[in-house]
Amino acid sequence: MTTNIQLYQEKALDLGCKIAETMDKVEQDSTLLNKLQNTRKLLDDAITRLSGNTWNISFMGRVGVGKTSAICHLLGLHTEDGAMLNTGSGRTTVCEVELQSAEDVSISIVPSAPETVHAYLDEFAQYLSSKRGEELSGTTAGLKPSSEVERALRNMLGLQIKRTRTTERRIQSIDLAEQLFDELGDKEQFIQKIKDIINLEDRCQTTFTPSGGDIENSALWLQRTFSALNNGRHSHATLPEKIIIRVNQTLFPSDAGTINVQDTKGIDDTANRADLLNKMNCRRTLNILCTGFNDAPDKATQSLLDVAMKSGQSDYLADETLLLVLDRSGDAENTTDIDEAVNDVDLGRAIRHEQVEQQLQQSLRLKGIDIEFYNALNDDIEPLQSVITDKLARLQARLFSEIDSLETSIQQLSLEAESHRVNPAIETVRTTLEPWLRKVIVNVDGIQDFFKDLANEIRHSHPGSVRASVNRRGQWYNLDFYHVLAQSSRSKLVAHFEPLKREIDCLLDNLLERTDQDSSATGFINQIKTTVEHQTQEIYTQGFNLSLEMIKEPLKEDWDHWRSLQKEWGKGPGYKDRIADASALWFQSPDYRDTEELVRIRAQGIWNQFIQEVAGMVDIDCEMAA
Repeated sequence: MTTNIQLYQEKALDLGCKIAETMDKVEQDSTLLNKLQNTRKLLDDAITRLSGNTWNISFMGRVGVGKTSAICHLLGLHTEDGAMLNTGSGRTTVCEVELQSAEDVSISIVPSAPETVHAYLDEFAQYLSSKRGEELSGTTAGLKPSSEVERALRNMLGLQIKRTRTTERRIQSIDLAEQLFDELGDKEQFIQKIKDIINLEDRCQTTFTPSGGDIENSALWLQRTFSALNNGRHSHATLPEKIIIRVNQTLFPSDAGTINVQDTKGIDDTANRADLLNKMNCRRTLNILCTGFNDAPDKATQSLLDVAMKSGQSDYLADETLLLVLDRSGDAENTTDIDEAVNDVDLGRAIRHEQVEQQLQQSLRLKGIDIEFYNALNDDIEPLQSVITDKLARLQARLFSEIDSLETSIQQLSLEAESHRVNPAIETVRTTLEPWLRKVIVNVDGIQDFFKDLANEIRHSHPGSVRASVNRRGQWYNLDFYHVLAQSSRSKLVAHFEPLKREIDCLLDNLLERTDQDSSATGFINQIKTTVEHQTQEIYTQGFNLSLEMIKEPLKEDWDHWRSLQKEWGKGPGYKDRIADASALWFQSPDYRDTEELVRIRAQGIWNQFIQEVAGMVDIDCEMAA
């Protein structure tokens, strides 16, 4: 069966041939040729985005909100022993999990690097050392690994906490790790011992498939194997950085193509994370933001939306985001209306829906975000599946609409080329845009001091996250120095260019309202709108990537800097402030200032290219800013 994607792939290729034929008919250095070249570039970009047939559904939310349980119920991932993926009250999944449809069942992992596992072991040893010598308080408490990581490490080491019930029916705990620590009597000896025990050289298997009788009951095999990998109980696997599960079933009844479902690691400190923002910035991903009923939209959800908006994604959120309120039995019924509980699920959800909408508008000035409610224990799966399928269709429809608009523009340009006459409707576009084009030929400024956002992020992070990042030379999922710096670069570019983008969008929308739908100018106006969107997103992306590229290597390889930061731990109160101040000091060097200037110059170059491109299409001579 031919899908919409295939039909539009064929249409795009036909349009490419049409552009080439038309370009052969026009004079060089003409405004018509400029318009055709711009159309060709936009079409090439659309063809590139059409070339993939994989779409992602990414579930995000705070730790313990119920993402994994919702996914298992929604996709029917259950065995007679319960949910296929580990579920509980939070902190059950050690890393991101991706579900894929496949003919054969299997699991693969992206393994953590040996230095990452060793860093965890060092921190675990330091935690035990401090625990044996003093009470956990202040920053010392931040030494403790997260419960899901600690559980996996203990299982890999065979150093679990054994709990038994005494004759007085009290629970008695025996920590095998503490016992080993006491036997060795020295932290360094303990570290060396557990590195020997974990034996990473033998933990190199990354792909797992069922065999024998497990093939007949693949669901139970998946459940057991995933649990072993997630909890560090597989003797041939290291700590996973990502787990990929392939199931022989369709995940969603959609003709959008291949659908992958991602269960992200829960938000427990900051939403400004590289793994989450990469998904929020991807045009092929439907982001399902999970929140509880009583605090919807919770702090994690609002923070994630705020960071996405600062990334320049405001225009995409309505199409690419679904706010999923995961209520539990009794939540909706106990919603208060006037002065008493409504005692009705649908009415309670309707009231909460209105409140969530108001909160999004008041706190983030966000409108148009779809909100759905789901109780994994009681609700039928079909309504939510239908909503998700419709949202996936909207992702594709945006791309299809862009190609349809280019088709209209190409038809109009072809007629203009055949008649050898300038389109009179274009004059209205030119006179409208000329004042704006001349006004915005200015130098890009204010793109500086990225490190201030990093210092602020450090001061507001958990001490344990700061220390974990310092121990890994700035690269930690909950506080990634390089991501925060690059994101700061991007957000400053967004703050500079979004107002200009809004201005031209408003001008073009007004032009469309005043232009007859059948006018030969409509395609051209929409073409400029698409060019504006693509060029501003290109500025933001390049600013992010350039900052990451220029800063990461010199900062990460400055061993003296990281050793000095590591010595700040244990010096008493003010740890985060000392790390923030020392980090800010590193960025006072001339080399770093050169990086900021290069980001500014690159952004200026893309902006100038955009202005020149539009000016050339409407025959305006613009002198570019330096």
